[in-house]
Amino acid sequence: MKKNVLLLSCLFIIFAYSICYGTNEASFDCKKANSSIEKSICNDFELSQKDRELAKEYNTRMKFLSLEEKNRLKSEQTAWLRKRDNDCKNSHNTTDEVDKVCLKGIYERRMNELITNIPGFKKLDINPPHDLELLVSQKSDRFLTLSSQYYRLGSHQYLLYGDAIYYADTKKKSIDLIRGGYPDILGSIKGKGITWFILYSADMKYGQVGMSYDAILINNNTSDKEPYRKIELASVSDTSIDERNCNRKDVNPCSCLSKKEINNGYKFFNFKGYDVTDLNGDGINDMIFYIEEGDCKARKHVSIKETYYFLPVEPFVKKTVQKSYTKLPTFKN
Repeated sequence: MKKNVLLLSCLFIIFAYSICYGTNEASFDCKKANSSIEKSICNDFELSQKDRELAKEYNTRMKFLSLEEKNRLKSEQTAWLRKRDNDCKNSHNTTDEVDKVCLKGIYERRMNELITNIPGFKKLDINPPHDLELLVSQKSDRFLTLSSQYYRLGSHQYLLYGDAIYYADTKKKSIDLIRGGYPDILGSIKGKGITWFILYSADMKYGQVGMSYDAILINNNTSDKEPYRKIELASVSDTSIDERNCNRKDVNPCSCLSKKEINNGYKFFNFKGYDVTDLNGDGINDMIFYIEEGDCKARKHVSIKETYYFLPVEPFVKKTVQKSYTKLPTFKN
């Protein structure tokens, strides 16, 4: 379920200068690798992938942390790197060989540690409270694949996290599906009496790949009539076409389309990333999303900046959009 983001991203039809490649690239510069551990990672596709994914998860966690929490996570990660290097050198060999089985295992365990610690919430595992366990068993006809992983939101409120996101209230004896599609919880943003969980989802529908970011608003006032709400944030859906030699960096993606496809409004999107920061000084972090769009019909390149201000009262989220345009190069099709 987790960590499909990198593989799914390679399915996107994006601008030619940001095409995905399946090379053995770690999160660090392999040309500067000087230890046996680093060289082993660079020379092994699976280890390189695990290293990239771990670095991405680490950077995601850092985005949502306070300065104090960032320093704590940096120290923790440094200690883990030392442990990785010390534990995975082959102690049964006098040479500087590396135990790759050890490396793969230690990366998997560290990834699980990062995933299960969302800022402000520690994921609880196996052996759930009796009231939650009873509720899940009563709803098993509807939630056959319900995961045992959960976060406690209140004395009787939980966020269940597995193949989907569910909100459970053991007092009302209810479980509500909030978001399906194997979403990732990237982090949380805390406001005045409100907590937002930020979700990422990647879906394939009708031959098209889509990626979306949502916020689950949790009202910390448990007596409130609306304990949660799902708010849609940035979303990108890509038109799916075959490669047609579009994986070459020197090809304008629009040149790979027929005139009919261009007239039908085919576009190319590239999600460039996001930032988490307090923009308006209210003590609550906000989010900025960066999206690149290629409009083949209008022959325009559009840089889009979507800003979402998280507020403690209605409407809870305020959105602003900025766009800048440049011309796409001419092409023959």
